Amino acid sequence: MATEWRRIARRIMKQSVYASPLIPALLSYMCGLCIGLYIPGVRYAGCLVALLFFTQLVIFFRQKHGSRFVPLLFFASLGYLAIQPWVAPSYPSNHISNFVGKGPWHIKGTISDLPGISDERTRFVVEAETISAAQIRRRVCGRVRLTVRGRVSGICRGDAVAFFGRLKAPRNFKNPNGFNYERYLSFKGIRVTSYVNDPALVVRLGGDGISVASSMLRSARNRISELTASAVTDKNARGILQALLVGDRGGISPDLREMFLRSGLAHLLAISGLHVGMVGAFFFFLFRIALNRSERLLLAGVVIRWSAALTILPVIVYGMLVGMSPSTQRAVIMAFVFLTAVVFEKEARQVNTLAVAALVILIVAPVALFDISFQLSFIAVLSILFGLRLLPWSRSPSDSVWLLLSKRLATFMAVSLFAIIGTLPLVLFYFNQVSCVGLMSNCIAVPIVGFLVIPLGMLAVLILPASFSVACCVMKITELLLSILLEAVSFFSSLPYAAIKTITPSLFEIGLFYALIAALLNLKKSRWVRLMVIPCLMALILGDALFWMHERFWRQDLRVTMIDVGQGNSALLELPKGVCVLIDGGGFAANSFDVGRFVVAPFLWQKKIAQIDYIVLSHPQADHMNGLLYIAGNFHVQEVWSNGEPGRTESYQAFLDILSEEKIPLVCLTEDSRPKIVNRVRFDVLHPPGGFLRDNDAIPWSNPNNNSLVLKATFGETSFLFPGDIEAEAEKELTSSQGDALKSSVLLAPHHGSITSSTTAFVDHVRPDVVVFSARPNNRLRFPHPDVVRRYRTRNCRMFWTDINGAVSITTDGKKIDVTALLPGEPQ
Repeated sequence: MATEWRRIARRIMKQSVYASPLIPALLSYMCGLCIGLYIPGVRYAGCLVALLFFTQLVIFFRQKHGSRFVPLLFFASLGYLAIQPWVAPSYPSNHISNFVGKGPWHIKGTISDLPGISDERTRFVVEAETISAAQIRRRVCGRVRLTVRGRVSGICRGDAVAFFGRLKAPRNFKNPNGFNYERYLSFKGIRVTSYVNDPALVVRLGGDGISVASSMLRSARNRISELTASAVTDKNARGILQALLVGDRGGISPDLREMFLRSGLAHLLAISGLHVGMVGAFFFFLFRIALNRSERLLLAGVVIRWSAALTILPVIVYGMLVGMSPSTQRAVIMAFVFLTAVVFEKEARQVNTLAVAALVILIVAPVALFDISFQLSFIAVLSILFGLRLLPWSRSPSDSVWLLLSKRLATFMAVSLFAIIGTLPLVLFYFNQVSCVGLMSNCIAVPIVGFLVIPLGMLAVLILPASFSVACCVMKITELLLSILLEAVSFFSSLPYAAIKTITPSLFEIGLFYALIAALLNLKKSRWVRLMVIPCLMALILGDALFWMHERFWRQDLRVTMIDVGQGNSALLELPKGVCVLIDGGGFAANSFDVGRFVVAPFLWQKKIAQIDYIVLSHPQADHMNGLLYIAGNFHVQEVWSNGEPGRTESYQAFLDILSEEKIPLVCLTEDSRPKIVNRVRFDVLHPPGGFLRDNDAIPWSNPNNNSLVLKATFGETSFLFPGDIEAEAEKELTSSQGDALKSSVLLAPHHGSITSSTTAFVDHVRPDVVVFSARPNNRLRFPHPDVVRRYRTRNCRMFWTDINGAVSITTDGKKIDVTALLPGEPQ
């Protein structure tokens, strides 16, 4: 029987598709994962299909005929089934998600990940065990992502904790191609979030239930943290060391992270192949030195094999020490495969090693395929492997020392270049920023971190149990090296064009990029590629460019999109010939979440918008203004319109500072201002009245809401009214001063549909055909109010809600309007 199986296996391997069997199996499995993500829930049908293909696979092995694609379809079916627990889960009745919207609750559980701790907030995941309120107490299951305002000290993975708070379901901002926050958390097994405003409401109950291994890891992390805190005085250097040695990136400030990102060095702050490889090389070197002292081992010729075998353990321990993120898992598995090949004196094919690492990770955690670090890591390594084959030089015994050094330096730079080119589309897709100095900065920073900082850090960790003072001395040397690194990072990031913000490539464009690279690599090998593939790809690239040129600059209609920014307002006007106007930008109080950076900007980038010609700030309140700070600093704004009323917050002063730094004119408008006509669109300011700032005390109803800039945009026979947050008193003033000039085709409901706005007289004067309410779901202020909704409904207005329908897009040619919502639905 065994002989027959070997004979069949040899017959299969002769077929070209199975020359490297792991690769087609991996690709098929990945295809199944993607299908399962976008067509979920057909679990039983998937099992049936997998069983069918398994049967065909058995027939294929036992007979001398059959399709070579049956095994591929089988692996695709397995991939489909593997991802179903994440995309179409089936939860028991006591799952924590069944208690969302109730409470508040007193919840007990165990911390299941490394807490992210900073001065502003602490975030970690709790594996819930019990939930109670008043006379109710139940055992529950499921994970809760808990965010605490401020620092919670003394907690770690495995600790039992209790907290008091409300449970919420994660919510996406419903904009086209926006970040899917719900999916991001569900891939981590999280369906519930909670927020605690006071750290005192989170209590550590103990950590006695953790395993011995977890206890040892915690003790080691704490000891290393104490060492870095004692020996390293510079805050930034200490934060980097904490990230490199124990995987804690809480000490890395947003400003430092941005500096590394602009310099093209962000990968140094996330544990990946570089770090694991350097740790492996460090311990391999130590073990080899130690084993070389044994004459018996030297004569047996097993020093290298034994050194590789001994290195496996510290590599795995290091991975566990820093938290085993997906990128760390990939690096550890690859190191394990490579070291195992050395132990058994087998020459490992590098692409197969990569395929083994990917397949193992995806079997253990199928959702890792959609993780940013997983994608960047594997694409970078794959690009390097293929790129190194193109190098025209090779190592020769006759090379002089200088020639050998020159080749190694050129190879090192080529490795960085191949990684940058290979990951470029993904970097643009996820981060919308490309570093222009990445090649130079990596040539300086990677040797410092890889060859000096990490080995010295590990040396200090090894010395620590024997002598704390000597370990501190080693750490002092490491701090000196990090100070050099930080100076280099500061220099590169401060260069005028160190990094460039870019638009978001579509998945189609990313596919074109990789297809073109693959075709160019095979240009000399295949006549078919030269005559057919390259011309077709160039035609597709040209067609894509012409399509977006038309969408951005050649259209003659007016497009208005009410963006879903939660509890706030933001509207994008795309005027004929590509001029863009952004009215408000949404925002959270104290800018706790940057709506401009994470919601509005990605929406603009995916529409290929890199410049906002005019920003309109209706009034300086957080839910309208805070999102504009990021836009003003990154979108080449030409002019800002506002009512001129100064804000009393730090965010408003920061907004003014950005305008000053970017040299953006601030134009103050009132109803006395002349209309502005931009590319056939007329902008009329209907409110506030002229001189309202001077007579502010004499106007009893004057306040930031009632002083909102009310703007009317008219295009042909259609018009759009943006009234900000005006309330009943300002609406009365408007109806008195403007009368029939208020008539508009589309209305963004004033003050998010508050009961204090949308008075009967105002609605009757505007007489809108379409009304859009911009508010967050289940908000405590009950926006929009049911009475207001009823008022518009009785007048036969078409109504849309951003919290239900998502972004609402309205297109007009000046005569008729076409309304498209991202999602259907109405309030229950």
